[in-house]
Amino acid sequence: MENIVNNNQTDDLDVKYILKIVLKYWYLFVILPILCVTVAAVVNKFTVQEFTSTASILIKGEEASLSRQFLNMNSNLFGGNNGEIDDEITVIKSNRLFSVLVENMNLRTETYIKKDRLYRLLYQNEPLITVFPQNFMNNLKGRLTIHVSKHSKGSFTFKFEMIENRVTTTEKHKIKNLDEPIHTQWGDFLFVEQQNFLPEKNKYNLKVVAYSFKGMVNRMNNQINVARSSKNSNIIVFTVSSSNAKRNEDILNKLMDIYQQDKIYDQNQISRQMAEFITERLGLISEELKDAEQKVESYMKRRGMADIGVQSREVIEKSSEYDKQIVNVEIQLSLIGMIENYLKKSEPTDLLPANTGIQETAINEMIKTYNEAVLNYQKMLMTATPENPALVRLLSQINTQKENILSSIGNYRRSAEITKNDLKRKSSNYLSQIKEVPTIQREFADISRQQQIKETLFVFLLQKREEAQLSLAMATSSAKIVEPAFTFIEPKSMGLRKMAMFAFIIGLILAAAIVYLLQFFKDKISSLEEVKRYTKLPIIGTLPPTKNIDYVAITSEKPTILGEKFRMLRTNLPFVMQHKDDKVVLVTSSVPAEGKSFISINLALSLALIGKKVALIGLDVRKPRLAKYLKVKTNPGITNFISEEGMSWQNIEQKLEINKNVSVFVGGTVPPNPSELLYNERLDLFIDELRKNFDYIIIDSAPVGVLTDTFILNRLVDAVIYVVKAGVARYSDVKHLNELAESKKLTNVSVLLNNVEEENLATKYGHYGYY
Repeated sequence: MENIVNNNQTDDLDVKYILKIVLKYWYLFVILPILCVTVAAVVNKFTVQEFTSTASILIKGEEASLSRQFLNMNSNLFGGNNGEIDDEITVIKSNRLFSVLVENMNLRTETYIKKDRLYRLLYQNEPLITVFPQNFMNNLKGRLTIHVSKHSKGSFTFKFEMIENRVTTTEKHKIKNLDEPIHTQWGDFLFVEQQNFLPEKNKYNLKVVAYSFKGMVNRMNNQINVARSSKNSNIIVFTVSSSNAKRNEDILNKLMDIYQQDKIYDQNQISRQMAEFITERLGLISEELKDAEQKVESYMKRRGMADIGVQSREVIEKSSEYDKQIVNVEIQLSLIGMIENYLKKSEPTDLLPANTGIQETAINEMIKTYNEAVLNYQKMLMTATPENPALVRLLSQINTQKENILSSIGNYRRSAEITKNDLKRKSSNYLSQIKEVPTIQREFADISRQQQIKETLFVFLLQKREEAQLSLAMATSSAKIVEPAFTFIEPKSMGLRKMAMFAFIIGLILAAAIVYLLQFFKDKISSLEEVKRYTKLPIIGTLPPTKNIDYVAITSEKPTILGEKFRMLRTNLPFVMQHKDDKVVLVTSSVPAEGKSFISINLALSLALIGKKVALIGLDVRKPRLAKYLKVKTNPGITNFISEEGMSWQNIEQKLEINKNVSVFVGGTVPPNPSELLYNERLDLFIDELRKNFDYIIIDSAPVGVLTDTFILNRLVDAVIYVVKAGVARYSDVKHLNELAESKKLTNVSVLLNNVEEENLATKYGHYGYY
């Protein structure tokens, strides 16, 4: 016996539901994976395997540079924090560096050889060298592709294809040998074979592609990826992929070398500037020192001085402390004057000599900050124009810093002049007290002091020039190669096995997606599980499809699948009745054509087969069909009984010929006011009379989705069988049924699923020998 089912949803039920859906569309889960694997195999066969090469470089802080350590310049101008690493990546990706790369490695052309219907990139082993016309590569604006075919007899076919400004021009030439150049509209092309790299059969198909300079620079810039190894790392990773691993590695190693040389050049700018400045000042100081020495020599000759007396030496020794201080102040004034003169003549973007010996810390720090700003301006100028707002603001800051340095130098000079005058005053006071010191000695002291100042400054500048030259000689890049270029063994593209596995999974995902979309856009009930998912109302039974079956399908207890389902419905019917004396069952649905009349007729016949007296009533009075389906008289009917008070229910009763236990009461004449007629008390009296004379009363009513007649009849019934036809009823109809049951518009509702496909139903029963 098929028990009445309540829908208490569980996870197991959902899993079963999903599995049934999958099994329903099993062919998608077979066909799509096979199709995807086939496509993957074809794609793999016609795809050139690419290899990925990688290299890495560490951007060190400025303190790592030996030349910077020697000059004690710890300005953090090159790397060291996240923002500066990003700046270095921008510099590496600049067209300026890639232009050097393309030029140095002669990357303007690429040669491909055709093997197994695929073109593979060659590098340093091309069987054919192309000699382009003079200035052709310099004037090339687009892309030239030359297809070369060498035939078995040694002849050649050349096809030239020029693309410029989206316009394609082609030429085709056939020649017997390569002795003579090929004359084209772009000039004379000469081709030379390299015997060491010719294929064994001496036949080949090549493709030579020549790019414009800018085009190749952009191409290489797009192919090479430059990025951090991790979010906060100072290591930059270079990556490039192509079908030729050796070419990848050479390109990456060359790019890193160009970048290192560029950084060394940047780092040596200050040292070069300082060396040039000191050399210039040494020439001037040398002349001044020579002049001071000549004055000392002339004075001594004029005065006849061969030796300094004891008294003179004593005076000089006692005043030597003041003299040393005066000399030091004079040196500082001279250095300040040099810097001031250089600063006034320099451009805003010129670097200033650093660490010149000025003892004023504030001025040294200002010069250091000024040089940092100038270097930053020069670096930004590589990737932006002078009109860039950021460059304009930075240039304004540089000019302001320059004015501040000049102001500080002026203040420092005035302070030094005051100090020098004070020292001279003290020295003069001391010397004036010594009456014994000859005038000649004092004059000589003045002259020799000037000589000593020039000599000390000259030696100091010589030392600084040597330091600058040594710094240039010891210059090292602040970028260290962590890992030279190497290539992964596995190709970038997946192998056939991996690709097939991936394609198989994609096929399964596509099948699942299609099934999901079919279910998502599906809006009609198709199975018992779907009914259970959308309603908690009891399910009284299910019926299989009944195509080409007469409306009177149950005529005996002969075993059939349909008869067995109606017997289950008959068995379950008492369980939906709430009271022992309940007899009236109303059959309805959401929309027409869901099988209400068919189910009403055959349910009545099934009950009659076990000896029950059944009244079958057609109360779809707007569209009465019961008489037509059972081939009985259409009049008189219930509408006639209600309208004519003298008529009894026996006057409209019709016994079925096939089973006398079934009495049929047809709808009768279609009234002009069906709803009002169904409210008539005679209908209530009619049902009460039938309750006394019949075991069951089956009412075939109108659908609730379009009419209110069924709700009017609800007062008369004990139970409602709501027919849901698979393929006709929508999910929204079942949800609407829940609302009707909750609002008590229908009494004691149970669901009957009609037209449901039950797989292996016949086989299941036939296995036990029932049919």
